[in-house]
Amino acid sequence: MQIFLMGHRGTGKTSLLQRYQIYGRGGFPVFDLDREIEKQSGQTVSQIFAQQGEEAFRQLEQSTLQSLIQSHPKMVCALGAGFPLNDFVFPPSSELVWVRRTSDARGRIFLNRPRLDADLPPLEEFQRRFRERDQVYARHADWIYLLPEGLTSPCEFERKILAARLGDVGGTLTLRPDHFRSPQVFRDRIAKMGVDFFELRNDYLSLAELQMAYQYLPEEKILVAIRELPVTEPWQEALERCVWVDWPIELGEVHEARANVISLHETGPGESLARAVGRLLPFEEKGLHAKWSPEIRDFSDIDFGLRWQEAKPDQRSFLPRSREGRWSWVRLLLKDRQKINFFRDGDGSATDQPTLHEWMRSLSRASGFAAVLGHPVNHSFSPIEHLHYAHLRQTSFFAIDLREEEWDQAWPVLKNWGLKFAAVTSPLKMKAAQASQHKSPELLQLQSANTLTRLSGAEFRGHNTDLRGFAELVEGLEDLGPTVIWGGGGTLPVIQKILPQAQAYSIRSRQPRDPALDPIQNPQTVVWAGSPEVELPDPAWKPKWILDLNYREDSRAQEYAQKTGARYVSGLLMFKAQAQAQREEWESYGQ
Repeated sequence: MQIFLMGHRGTGKTSLLQRYQIYGRGGFPVFDLDREIEKQSGQTVSQIFAQQGEEAFRQLEQSTLQSLIQSHPKMVCALGAGFPLNDFVFPPSSELVWVRRTSDARGRIFLNRPRLDADLPPLEEFQRRFRERDQVYARHADWIYLLPEGLTSPCEFERKILAARLGDVGGTLTLRPDHFRSPQVFRDRIAKMGVDFFELRNDYLSLAELQMAYQYLPEEKILVAIRELPVTEPWQEALERCVWVDWPIELGEVHEARANVISLHETGPGESLARAVGRLLPFEEKGLHAKWSPEIRDFSDIDFGLRWQEAKPDQRSFLPRSREGRWSWVRLLLKDRQKINFFRDGDGSATDQPTLHEWMRSLSRASGFAAVLGHPVNHSFSPIEHLHYAHLRQTSFFAIDLREEEWDQAWPVLKNWGLKFAAVTSPLKMKAAQASQHKSPELLQLQSANTLTRLSGAEFRGHNTDLRGFAELVEGLEDLGPTVIWGGGGTLPVIQKILPQAQAYSIRSRQPRDPALDPIQNPQTVVWAGSPEVELPDPAWKPKWILDLNYREDSRAQEYAQKTGARYVSGLLMFKAQAQAQREEWESYGQ
């Protein structure tokens, strides 16, 4: 078996390759194609790009890979992001894995990789190739691995996913056409998943794909979902032979003779959720299972849906949907508490379906949950950073997208459904401080909280670990000199506590926030305290240090470091330090 990893620049293919080696995938040797090219040519990839151009490099990629394929019948090899997949013929028995992360679509800025279009801004350079490469990966992938944000060290759940040891996954998997692209992968990976159901939708699958499903899957685990009319003859036959049939109310007359799951996805114009879900009640009374998957817009509706499901947990499944995919945490909260609950292997059929990794690492029927709260949070490293600690506390750790204007409505809902402890990101830190019945000295000093711990009943203790995190970020850095804080907002008290001489600048006016102060003409250090997308500071400045409070890979602080030649320090060190302090807080005060 030869396994090839493909994906966008900076996704994490090289570090994944190293973990493959640790997991010991059948003793397979592992290769990074870029490193092999450097070994054989005696030049770095950057030198080859600069001296010979991209076209020559692509030809070198193909010849080097062909040599590896011929000499290593078993191996795992990471390909470069721009490898010409359309021009290369892979061995028939090989396996192409598309390694994807949520942050791919945002783009990345690199300080240590060759520029492909040096005349473009770094993010535009990435985005120019993104869509085309995305389409190429989709055409060639035998399966997709959705790599969690922040995963850089060995993980038992990842090991099982990569080794296709998925015999006890549970849940329901919707099969899509891409799952059938490789019969070998379908037989050895998909068909061996220990799920509750494989959902076969008649609006997704062809006759050939339906036949392959019945060839390899246990019939008692097949859930046929009718999503469009008319029902063709092959699907009529599928209805007759399968055990489980899902029929949606939206199609009109319900095929009650065969259906045992009745679903509802749409709410009529002006129709309340209560009235909409009431349409399922007559079928419940006949003993059928009610599956409700409405589009949900706010936390009060989430609360309504959870209470609806809780009233009859054996007969009701609640699967909230959103355009942004923000309710996956609700589905994880209901893991093993309802008959039908989906995860996705690849794109899935709804953005709110948890990824396979999220599903596997979330505990079943946990008595409570922990979370990172903020907007946005889909890039957050916190669920992986705190995974081990959360499991020691018999708790799942979710990412919950929560906007500042939603706090007053959402906070009681989260408390009522079992929130035990939380990491809080901007702009929610002041709200979290106000919601805390018990306040640490650090919270009182900064008037903001990035850490919440449930004490007893519904009372929470608020704390702030940002001071410790920022102190560790600047520790050991020499000759910071005159310092400008670019942006800041709620983080200004933290920065000025550690760097009292730093001068805060408004991003909007590009001048000191305090009009009584004279502008610094040439700062030695710029603390990037705004969002990753904000405008760059004065291009005439030539700082020695850029201290970024963000760890996002699309932060324009990296672009500014490129332009000025400054040394860039990522906020990842600060994140790690304050996260460790959060765990100490939870351990000291949590239930």
